[in-house]
Amino acid sequence: MIQEHNVRALHWDLRLGRDGVLVSWAVPKGIATDKAHNHLAVQTEDHPLE
Repeated sequence: MIQEHNVRALHWDLRLGRDGVLVSWAVPKGIATDKAHNHLAVQTEDHPLE
């Protein structure tokens, strides 16, 4: 799942389900639309599925 998130600053979270939790990365500049470019993703704390 990709979620727009605005806590301290607008950014996007990428979350993947694994072993009952959502493993999460903050992507400050958004998901890259061009495969030739990558954007920084910073792993954050896991979130429970519920």
